[in-house]
This record gives sequence, C-alpha cells and structure tokens, in this order.
Amino acid sequence: MFRCALETKRSVLTMRANKRFRWETLFMTAAFTTAVLLTSCGGGSPVPPASSSSSQPGSSSASSEAPAPSVPDSSSSSDSTSSSAPAADTVQWQYVKNGDNSVMLTGYDRDGVQPERVITLPDKLGGYPVTEICNNAFADAKFREVTIPASVKKIGNWAFSSNTNLTKVTVLGDAALGNMVFYFCKNLETVQLSNGVTDLGDLTFVGCLKLKSVNLPAKLKRIGNQTFSTTPLTGKIVIPEGVTSIGEDAFSSTQITEVRIPASVKTIGKSAFAGTGITSVVLPDGIKEIESGTFGGCDQLRRVYIPASVKYIDGDAFSTGVTGGFFGVALENVYYGGSQADWEKIDIAAGNEKLFSAEKRYNAKPADLQQ
Repeated sequence: MFRCALETKRSVLTMRANKRFRWETLFMTAAFTTAVLLTSCGGGSPVPPASSSSSQPGSSSASSEAPAPSVPDSSSSSDSTSSSAPAADTVQWQYVKNGDNSVMLTGYDRDGVQPERVITLPDKLGGYPVTEICNNAFADAKFREVTIPASVKKIGNWAFSSNTNLTKVTVLGDAALGNMVFYFCKNLETVQLSNGVTDLGDLTFVGCLKLKSVNLPAKLKRIGNQTFSTTPLTGKIVIPEGVTSIGEDAFSSTQITEVRIPASVKTIGKSAFAGTGITSVVLPDGIKEIESGTFGGCDQLRRVYIPASVKYIDGDAFSTGVTGGFFGVALENVYYGGSQADWEKIDIAAGNEKLFSAEKRYNAKPADLQQ
C-alpha cells in the first residue's frame, strides 16, 4: 500500500518525565511543524490525471463542485455590496491509489479556491473509495468548515493543522486520528466525532483556543499525550467505557471541573489532569500506579477514591499548585478500597502531603462518586 513519505516518530510528540506542558515547548514544536508542512506525500505509482469534467479509475486528480460559503443575509450585513454568495469554484482533489483499490487523499490544488469555504471531502475519487487522508494534506488551508466522510478510516498527522479559519469539523466515520491533526486551529469551536472514532492521537487539539466542549466517541480506545492540553475545555468530561489508556498531559491545564473514568482504563499518564479544576475523582479498580503529577495543581480537588489495586503513588501525583494552601481548598477525604493495613503498604513518593493530611475512609467508596 502507498505510504506517506513522511513518518512521524512518536517520541517527538511525547512529553517526557514529570514536566508539565509549557507554552515554550509548543512554540518549539510549532517551528518544527512548520518545516515539516512543506513536505507533501509522495511515493507509490502515479496515475494519469483526469479531465475536469469526469474522473476515471486511475486518475490522480479529480474535480468536484464544493458548496459555496454561506454569506450573511442583507439584514445582518454591513456590506453595501451584493449579499449573494460568490459562484462556487471547482476543487481539484489530489490523491493516490492504494494497493487495495482504495484512495488516499493527499491535498487539493489551492489555486483559485476561495478561502472560508464549507467543504465536504469526497468519499470516492477515480471510482475508488477514499479511506485515508495523508499527513499534511490540508495543513494551513483556509476552510471554514470541513466534513470528513464515513469512508475515511485514517486521518494522518498534521492533516488539518494550522488551519486558522477552521471553526467546525465533522467526522462521520470510524476513523483513527493521527497526531496533531488539528494542531493550532485556533478558531476551532465545534468538533463532532462519530461514535466509531477509535483513537485520538497526540497533541490533536493543542492550540485550539476556542474549543470548550467535545463529545468523546462511544468506541474510543485511546486518548493520546496532550490531546486536549491547554484548550479551554470546561465542565464535565465523561470518558467512554472501552478507553484503555489516557496519555500524559491529556487534559492538563484545561478548565474541566469533573471527570468520569471508566473501569476499562488501565493506565493514566503523567500529569494527565494536572492544573484542572476537578473537585472529585474516582480512579478505576485495576489501576496499579498513580503517575507523577497526575492530579498535580488540582487545587479544587476535595475527594478522591483510590482502589486497593494501587501499589505506588509517584511524586507530586497530588501536589499543591500555585493557589494551594491560600486560595485553593484542602483535600478533605481519601476513600480507599482496602484496609488501613493495605493503605500503609502503598509506596507513596514525596510531594503528596495532601494524602497524609486528608481524612481516610477505608473499605469505602462513596455512592455519589460511583462511576
């Protein structure tokens, strides 16, 4: 099968050790990303271009009539010129044929395509189903809204990154999202994910400065490192049953106030919820280790349930943040799934003084904190 020329090493995208995500790291990553965005997909066997009027099997480009952008009606527009939408321009899609008679969308001819477009990506090109979107395919495009068809099963790294006009994304199919797919889409407000989406890659929504809510798909299996870090996500987050891992800094420095973690989760990465406003949390039975900084700086955290399966609590897992001890609230209750003797066997590293000062309740799990 045809592969994208650029393969991204996960190690570039992963925050190390117990360091909190910092904005200077973002800018360093952004500089690296900018250089990479200049590289397009390559390889495979090129096929002859199709005419603009029709697309035959084996073509490397095809045209489709994209819908015209919506224009405010005359009653709300301050522009004295015509309020009618401009004529729709034709989008010339660029793609390659995979070995399994499917198509990977690699981009489009940007000449003559108006910005602020409302785009529905094609589900077929050259007579073949579109199943992949290549790395960088629409990076730095100027689309306003994008709908990704149900035929797409894989969305490559940086596919829509730095698309600063983008406000809404709809994913209709059972796609796995790569790393940094919507990285620094700073005006992205609405993300509608099909329940079939299985994977949210590293740094997927970092830099989406207007993203306050998102639906997590029912079939989701993995939330990557820093997937939502530093976004303005707020309110309650319900992680679906079936998710097995939550990456490092996945929700760090967001504004969420409540999180529900299902029993299917087996690993929670370092600083996953650090610096958030959560007030209570139930850790799932089966978790063996609470990583460094997992709830560090959560100065509104009052109650926590720790299962008897936990054997080690790493440094600063429940550390106090900037406001702790002054404007924050103290951790009031630690509910533990085992006996006092079992609790005393847990290896608790430094920086977790909150756990020692809180009232312990053994063999207990409060009903109002049940998942």
